[in-house]
Amino acid sequence: MPDSSSVLSWLLLIAFLAGCVLLVWLARRIEPHWVSKDGQQFTCRVAELFPERGEVGPWSEARVAINGDNGLTVAVKPKLLRLPGRRSPIRVFRVAGRTDSDRKGLVVYLLTGEHQMALRVPKRSRAVAVLDELVDEDGPASAAS
Repeated sequence: MPDSSSVLSWLLLIAFLAGCVLLVWLARRIEPHWVSKDGQQFTCRVAELFPERGEVGPWSEARVAINGDNGLTVAVKPKLLRLPGRRSPIRVFRVAGRTDSDRKGLVVYLLTGEHQMALRVPKRSRAVAVLDELVDEDGPASAAS
């Protein structure tokens, strides 16, 4: 008969590893989001778009602020480490269009500027109303229709 303490140790190790996998899975599903009371500043997920290659880059967390000239200032947060002296570029975009995401409860906006970017926020966010006001009526989304 096997030693019961070694069996218990293996069961505890398996339970611990299963708990770690569950926590990692939950962390990947949570959409980081914060919005100021007036909806002018918020955090969300953004992805670089490469239309010439037909590719979408990885989704990253970003801070967004709405400018006075109906533009968005986007600062993408670093993935793991923020190295001293190395800052993420701050870019200015215009909101060109809006669509619902394939993931339930999310809205995706197309941002245009020197590059194209997709911005993803929850449908119930206070930022949605502000972003809807900024959608460019003469942008590429309405020109196609």
